[in-house]
Amino acid sequence: MKNSTTSHLANKDDPPHAETPIQQKQYMLTGDLEGKLHQFEIGGIKVPDEAFRLVDQFQNELAGKLRRFMPQVQIRFIRMTEMAERITTKANDHEHGAEIANALVVSTCSEIVQSAGGKVLEINRIIDGSPTNTDPIGYGPRPGFPSLRNQIAALVAGSDHRPIILIDDGSFTGGSLSYIIRELKSTGARVRGVVVGFAFPIAAEAIRKALGPEGFLVTTEETGDLLDWMPDHDFMPFMPNCGRVVGYSKGEEIYPCYTHDGFSRSTPYLLPFCPMADWTGISGSGDAEELRWLSQYCFDQTGHLFELLEQANHRELCINDLKWIRPAISVPYRLGDSPFMGLSSVRIIEHLVKLKNQIWE
Repeated sequence: MKNSTTSHLANKDDPPHAETPIQQKQYMLTGDLEGKLHQFEIGGIKVPDEAFRLVDQFQNELAGKLRRFMPQVQIRFIRMTEMAERITTKANDHEHGAEIANALVVSTCSEIVQSAGGKVLEINRIIDGSPTNTDPIGYGPRPGFPSLRNQIAALVAGSDHRPIILIDDGSFTGGSLSYIIRELKSTGARVRGVVVGFAFPIAAEAIRKALGPEGFLVTTEETGDLLDWMPDHDFMPFMPNCGRVVGYSKGEEIYPCYTHDGFSRSTPYLLPFCPMADWTGISGSGDAEELRWLSQYCFDQTGHLFELLEQANHRELCINDLKWIRPAISVPYRLGDSPFMGLSSVRIIEHLVKLKNQIWE
């Protein structure tokens, strides 16, 4: 295995931070990278204990950097396994607990399904990859899974006419959960309620509207005035579910794009891939330089992680080595590039170095 890339991934010193008063809000950072590493193991890649320690350090340092960038904002970090336990406990203890226990639980979050039982709906928002239109074009399946229409039909068929309860980690706009509620209802299914860790006010309003007067909404976290919410896996390229998946619409369905060698593409929430401030809600002194440093840090830590994986597996790891991991890993995509260019034979560490260098161009 080559060791020369370590020097290319070395950290630069963090830049000085100029503090600027910001309206007091909360920023939610959720952590599920440990679970993503377990998916590597299931996919045939040995993961050493050092990799789990690196991820733990990354989560702590990422939260610390956000606190320095936004000193007037309360940064809250919570692990998804912990949130899943809180959510399922609240659901069981709720006045509708007996009804929830007898319903089919559906979630977009695997940690919650493991804690509460039920079925996963593999759904995500999809973008078309255009640098001039960064808004999602709609909802589609996560890469490697059937169409949403087929997934929803399978969920309804497996419900055995029981009511359905949606349980998820959180909701920013309510768009995803409202879409799922409407699609389930269109099949004749009865969506009885929604249980979430937290919901922004606009999200709660949208969810209640989609449920109708017969439905109920339960939240478990006291969140106050939320600025934004980000999962840690969106800051680490080549992790399952990282970034916004690139896709296209065909009739009434939306699908991910795939390269000729079978990989989907997604845009991480980092520079140089996307308008990072808009997508993450991270605000500081107003200097874009801060986001460059943060992006470089995330690239560096991802590179260190794959160095540990290479050492544990006694070989270089190429993109093609990730093909058996589920949820499927998407290759990082820069807005405006060709989404169909195959990169399966490229060594992951070398590709990370190439992308990181583009931050400073």
